[in-house]
Order: sequence, then C-alpha cells, then structure tokens
Amino acid sequence: MFATFTDWTSDEPKAFAESAHELWSSMKEVGAVNMRIVQTSDKGVRTMTMWPDAETALMAIQAISTVALPQLVLRRWEALKARF
Repeated sequence: MFATFTDWTSDEPKAFAESAHELWSSMKEVGAVNMRIVQTSDKGVRTMTMWPDAETALMAIQAISTVALPQLVLRRWEALKARF
C-alpha cells in the first residue's frame, strides 16, 4: 500500500470537501483504494488517498491533474459566479 496526502486551503472547507468527494469515482477508476477528507483548520482541508503501490499513485495523480482537477476547479468557479 502507498498513501498520498494533500493539504488544501479554501474559504469554504466544507464545500471543498464535498467537491473532493465528487472526485472519488475518477480516483477509483485510476486505481485508488480508499480516500479520506478532513477539515484541519478554519480554511484547511487534507485528503489522504490510499493506492495499491507508488507507481499506480504517480500515474493516477498525473492523469487526475490533467483531467479531473480542472473540471472540479471549473465547477467551483461556476458556483462562485452564480453567487454574485
């Protein structure tokens, strides 16, 4: 097993955590075994993702960064624009 941890900053950490849950299906498709998301401070969120091995994690992170993450950012941007 191999774990990756990512710390995020957001003005709305609970909403960010919910958005991160939306990524789970994409992460599972590229090999993730498990994922946990916790609020670490007023504006902090940490994700922990378990992978079968380091090679799978590195390949998956690269794939997610180029496909899923931009989609998540776009959805968050659209939600923020809708508020104003």
